[in-house]
Amino acid sequence: MGHSKAEAVAARLRLDFPFLKIQEHPCSLNECWNIFTQDCIIVDATGSQTVAIAIPDYLSEHGMKPVVVHSWIHGHGLATVALLNDRNKKGSACYRCLWLLENGKYRSRFPLSRFPEDDPPLFAACHQSFHAYAATTSMIAATQAMTVLYDYLADRVQN
Repeated sequence: MGHSKAEAVAARLRLDFPFLKIQEHPCSLNECWNIFTQDCIIVDATGSQTVAIAIPDYLSEHGMKPVVVHSWIHGHGLATVALLNDRNKKGSACYRCLWLLENGKYRSRFPLSRFPEDDPPLFAACHQSFHAYAATTSMIAATQAMTVLYDYLADRVQN
């Protein structure tokens, strides 16, 4: 409480991995493109499809292959997802692989419910869609992303 996600994750990682150089950057992605390096680990916990697609596009354009962890809440809180993309390993899936673009809109390659057409977001006003889910869902998503990250740092991740 009272800290940005970036600061909280960095503090926790410093406790568990004191030998790593951990830097948090609580800023807008548009202000932080220059922080990405070949040997960094990028954690995208924005839940924004636009950001999750923009990051690997930027890295590809600049010939960089750092590890990227994406974490988001999917399908109105039906599931949390954490995806580790080790861009240096052949066969590693990227965020874009999980989505299909049809008629200018993205849809999940792997639907979470039997009737995904019945799962649209709720709209309160212009550009104010939301997904109703339990408050604990965000904590589950954060825990899942941290578990994937810890497993990667402990060399326990396989494709």
